[in-house]
Amino acid sequence: MPSAMAVDFRHGGSRGRVYRRSSQLSSRAKNEIEEAHMIKKLFALASVTTLVGLVATVTAAGCSSTPTEPVDGGASDAAKDAKKDVTIEEEPDAAGPPEEKTVGKLCEKTEDCNVPDSKNDNTCAKGLPIGDVYGSPVCVQPKCTQGPGNTFGDFLCDGQTGVCLPSAVGSRDGICLPACAFDSKSIGDTCQGTNKCRIRYTGTTADKSTLALGSCEGACQADTDCKSAGQKCQVELGICVVTAKYLTYPVALGAGCDGAKTPTPCVCSTVGGAGADKNKGICTRQCITGAAGNAACAAAVPGWACTAELETKDDKGVPAFTAQVDDILGNCALPCVDDTTCAPLQTSTTTPMKCVDFAGGKFCSPKAP
Repeated sequence: MPSAMAVDFRHGGSRGRVYRRSSQLSSRAKNEIEEAHMIKKLFALASVTTLVGLVATVTAAGCSSTPTEPVDGGASDAAKDAKKDVTIEEEPDAAGPPEEKTVGKLCEKTEDCNVPDSKNDNTCAKGLPIGDVYGSPVCVQPKCTQGPGNTFGDFLCDGQTGVCLPSAVGSRDGICLPACAFDSKSIGDTCQGTNKCRIRYTGTTADKSTLALGSCEGACQADTDCKSAGQKCQVELGICVVTAKYLTYPVALGAGCDGAKTPTPCVCSTVGGAGADKNKGICTRQCITGAAGNAACAAAVPGWACTAELETKDDKGVPAFTAQVDDILGNCALPCVDDTTCAPLQTSTTTPMKCVDFAGGKFCSPKAP
C-alpha cells in the first residue's frame, strides 16, 4: 500500500526531501545543539537494554493511553490534520500481530503499554537506573525502522503514535518516541503530562505551510515535576534523575565550552560541522518557549531568552516558520540586534558567534549557516 504524500519534507532546504533536525542526521552545523543534549543520547538507541547501560555512561560523562488527538483550540488545519492524512507503508511483518499504538501513553508499568493480541513490544520508560527521565512517564518502543521514503508516514512508528529516531548516522533503525507536531500558529499534536515537543523534522503541507514533526521529551523545571519519590529535576536537560545521578555542572551558562571534552562541563551548544572550531561552543540549558521559559533563561543569565531556533527560511530562501509557538522545547540563548551584539560573547567564549534571525527573534548562535 503506497504512502500518501501528505507532507513534503525537505533536507538542507531542498524541497521534496527530508530536513532532519536531529544532530545525528543533520548536514547543517546550525542544528547540532542536540549532539551535546543528553536526552538525544539517552533515547537514540536500538534497545532499552542498551539504554540502561548507556545512561550510566552518559551520566558519568556529564553529557547529555494512546496520545491525544490533535487539539482543537485554535490549532491550524495543517497542524491538526497532517498526521491524520498520512497512510503508512505496511511494515514487513504486517501479516503478524498489529502495533499496540500506545507509544506516548502515560504509564506506571510496562503492562500499561500492552494491548491483547498485539506485538506487545512497547515498554514503559520508568524506573531506569538514571531515573524516570520523563517527568510524566510514557510508553516507548525500543526498536523501530523508518520507511524507505521521505513522507510523513516513513518517519512515524507504532501505528502513527510515535516518531522513529535513528540511532546512528545513515541508519533508519532506532527507537520510537511519542510524536508531536506544530506549525507557526499552534501545536496540533500535544505531548502527555508535563512532557514537551522538540522539533526533529520539518516539511511543507499540501497548502505549502511549514510543519514540524517532533518527539515528546522530558521537560521538568523543578523537582516537583518528577513524579517518583527520591528523584530530582536535572533542569539543564529537563529530565528526572535519581539523586545519585544528579549532576552539578562546573561551568556556568554563557561560558565557553569544548564539546569534545569528557566529562562535558555543561550542556555545550557547539559550532559543529567539520572545521577547526567544530567542538567550540557555549554552555546553555533546555527551556520551554514562552514567558516562563524566557524568565527562566534570564534568571540563569541576565538578558537571555528561550528559542527553539525555528528557521524563517530554508537554504534556498523559501519561507519557513513565521512565528515561534509557546510551550515547545528550546534552549537558552542571547537575543541580538546584529553580529556586534554577539561580539563580546564571541570574545569571552572564543566561540564563533553570529546573530541569526529565527522565527522567535534574533539570537546569537554558534551554529549559524
